[in-house]
Amino acid sequence: MRSTTVGSAAGVAVVIGLGVWGYSKVKDNIATDPAKVIAMSNEMVLLDFGPDSNWKPAFAMDLFIMKMAVYAIENESAFLVVMDGDPKTLGTGEAFESQMRAEISKQNAQRSREQMEATKEISSSREDFNVKGAPTSFLVSYSEGIETGTRYIEISGSLESNQSGRTAFIYIKAPESALSLEDAKALIESAQ
Repeated sequence: MRSTTVGSAAGVAVVIGLGVWGYSKVKDNIATDPAKVIAMSNEMVLLDFGPDSNWKPAFAMDLFIMKMAVYAIENESAFLVVMDGDPKTLGTGEAFESQMRAEISKQNAQRSREQMEATKEISSSREDFNVKGAPTSFLVSYSEGIETGTRYIEISGSLESNQSGRTAFIYIKAPESALSLEDAKALIESAQ
């Protein structure tokens, strides 16, 4: 009986030790400093926000197989996510995009109602954007806030990352009053 207790205690100690080590590694890979958020975002995809942009860097993180930088428009339920990942682990094309959309949906579900209103999709279609000199398919969706009736636009798609051998993903969700399709398209097509 004693060896089982010692073994269990050792197992718990190992799990706690790994958790502390993992937290210390991940904590060092999370940035809220705007300059660091922009730098990490630019490593993936360089977007030209322009000098009068309302998009502000919110946070970024590097989780080894995936990087993410998030921008937001103050006082709006608007955010832009730039992600990239290792295609050997995360897949490519539609599989990669589906996985990234699922990850964003999971994170949105964890937000409070004040941060993100629940929506129902009205329509969606694929549109070609001219990204890095080539037509690139993006999913453009329109949805409506369940409680307020606010109309939202969502745009997402993948493209070649600036990091060799990796795939980038861009996701934007904003009220139509804060961002038009034309403005979103211009921002995405500025990708370098």
